[in-house]
Amino acid sequence: MAKELTTFRKGSHMTVDDLHLPSDHDSFLREVIEVAYAENGVAEDSKMGQNRGLRVDEYIRSTHLDPAANPPTGYPWCACFVFWCFKQAAVALNRSNPCTRTASVITHWDLTSGRKILAADARLDHSKVRPGMVFCKTHDRHSHTGIVCAVTDVGIVTVEGNTNKAGSREGDTVVFGKVRPVLIRFTHSTDLIEIGAQ
Repeated sequence: MAKELTTFRKGSHMTVDDLHLPSDHDSFLREVIEVAYAENGVAEDSKMGQNRGLRVDEYIRSTHLDPAANPPTGYPWCACFVFWCFKQAAVALNRSNPCTRTASVITHWDLTSGRKILAADARLDHSKVRPGMVFCKTHDRHSHTGIVCAVTDVGIVTVEGNTNKAGSREGDTVVFGKVRPVLIRFTHSTDLIEIGAQ
């Protein structure tokens, strides 16, 4: 498994097929992962301001916010990125989008119609964690979210917006291949939502 994780961290030559999704994996969630993966490397444009960029602005607008309306810091956009990915997948497959339209991780958790899996439950039964789930980290006033692309014996492989290669919740890029060691030490604050599975 260590070799596989090294590949995940490099990420640049991987395709969604390299994730080895189960053959029975939901086609909608596979599409969500493919959409998210294709955004790997999208970054903010410092000339436009913090939390801004042509594509980043699209993510933010998808949640009905004006990216320019909150200067000088703009809006954190990790939840916007998650919603945008689900929206693009829904359009591609001509179905409704089951993801909550929000830029807030906490609002997403509170209002989701998806099945919630608490960190404590995932720690006890790793089989509850599946590709296509949304992870929600909430503690104190800090929060972050992203999409689970794969599950390994040492953690979840994710694609996240508004992060960096170090995994910051206040980065400036879409990053694929972050390995979060939640299956070893699943913190009380990292919960999961299963959205749109058939």
